[in-house]
Amino acid sequence: MIYDLLAQVPIWLAAFVLVILCVGVLHPMREANEGFPYNISYASEVGDICLITIVLIGLTVLQQRGLPTITLQNGASADWGNFARWWGWLSLALAILWPTCIRVLQGKGTWTDFYHNIFIVPLLFFLLGVAGPLIWFVGSGQEFIWACLLLYAWAGLLLYDNFTGRLQQTLWLEKNFPGLAKDMKR
Repeated sequence: MIYDLLAQVPIWLAAFVLVILCVGVLHPMREANEGFPYNISYASEVGDICLITIVLIGLTVLQQRGLPTITLQNGASADWGNFARWWGWLSLALAILWPTCIRVLQGKGTWTDFYHNIFIVPLLFFLLGVAGPLIWFVGSGQEFIWACLLLYAWAGLLLYDNFTGRLQQTLWLEKNFPGLAKDMKR
């Protein structure tokens, strides 16, 4: 079960791996594939760190307090394992559907955009689906508020990027820095 694995991972290691896989690798990938290291999207750069922090809050809750007991309205307690399996499959389904939706909405992109949409976004969606119930059921009020604020920050950055054209990073560069974009590899 994913929760058993996450309960054993040191938080510092999870933070390091997620930041490298989700944020740190994008600049070198763009330099290797396009000739210039950039990440114009605030939602991709700062927003992904917000989402990673939510995952780390969930990981902290799991490691400090363990799995929750779900009490139903009639006073009976439900098995967390069944809920976690159901919620995990739902999170995985959403994570798999996302790349298809974004590819249709966003159109042609670069190899790095493809990596972000096929690997990073589904990974974060799945991990948020795992962390969310932990924060909701077992987390403190402060942890819940911070998770919500970080989620709102990510959503705000995503909306800003959408309205300013930063989600289509190559097109944004071509429009705002035509000389730089002309020298980039395609």
